[in-house]
Amino acid sequence: MIAKSLSGLLKKGDRVAVSNITGREASKVSAISQRYCGNIVAGWALGKSGQTVEVPGARSIPVYGQFEEMMASLPENRRPNKIIVYSPPDAVYGDVKEVVENGSGQIQTVYVITEHVSIEVTAKLRRLADMAKIDILGCNTLGVINVHDQVRVGAVGGDSPGETFRKGSACVISNSGNMVNTIAGYLQSAGLGISHGISTGKDMLVLTPLKELMPLAIRDRSTQVIVLYVEPGGVYEQEALEVI
Repeated sequence: MIAKSLSGLLKKGDRVAVSNITGREASKVSAISQRYCGNIVAGWALGKSGQTVEVPGARSIPVYGQFEEMMASLPENRRPNKIIVYSPPDAVYGDVKEVVENGSGQIQTVYVITEHVSIEVTAKLRRLADMAKIDILGCNTLGVINVHDQVRVGAVGGDSPGETFRKGSACVISNSGNMVNTIAGYLQSAGLGISHGISTGKDMLVLTPLKELMPLAIRDRSTQVIVLYVEPGGVYEQEALEVI
């Protein structure tokens, strides 16, 4: 991976852009994230150039027609370095390819929220990212939250991430996004706060498996405990045990 610790995946100061941002789920989640941490600088959706996603109580999000247009229009200090992909399954490859072609040297991490992406496309996404030296998580990830920096991408933490996640030393990694929230709640009820919450996604082919995330968590200064919620018997879990 390009990231050397969990903060390399997401930290305060990262700038986020969202594909298909005018879609129902993407616009709702983006508005909640914007109120929580204000890290979304823009989004893009075909045919929606010039629109905005209004966020009561926070900065509105400008919408562009394509990723290339967005990158050309934003000043250098406002261009994103993190991308959230909410595109329909058939459009995911094209959107990630556009990000790779027009975001070289700028984009560090791509989060693919979309589910039901084919195994063939998923494998191609990993190859695209590897060639461009970009980290990519998903598909079917709920996202990532860095509690100490109070930033998130995706829907981790639900509608009230500040209430769901309190600062602490436990990193929660789960293939199920909703279980990141649930396990965080269990830990916090026992008096143990959270450093990071990470949803790997639970498709058959996972773009960034546990064995690649474990070293990041081990090297993370704010993390003393790593809690995994997994499905025993899978190859990803076996590889993680070998890392441990």
